[in-house]
Amino acid sequence: MTVLGSTLVVLAAGLGIGLSFGLTSGDWGTARGLVVASVPYIVPVLCPAGFTRLLHGLSPRVASLALLGLLFAVTVLMFGEPLSGAGQLVFRNRDIR
Repeated sequence: MTVLGSTLVVLAAGLGIGLSFGLTSGDWGTARGLVVASVPYIVPVLCPAGFTRLLHGLSPRVASLALLGLLFAVTVLMFGEPLSGAGQLVFRNRDIR
């Protein structure tokens, strides 16, 4: 059920992107390519589910450790971009003076 549901959600997202691109640009060939381009994202979506099942199989008490992966992903999404540009800001301020 997890595999089927996750696959359908990823494909629906690709379909939505493709439809919106096709409607706004009129280029339906590229829109079809955008739907197909969403297929490789199915595996990264399913990896945390597989990791959770593995932890639950080893010991149901440690299955909650799978949330650490989600916490890591959210942290990188929130703070990854600002932290990667922090060094560039130092050089920009020095160049202005």
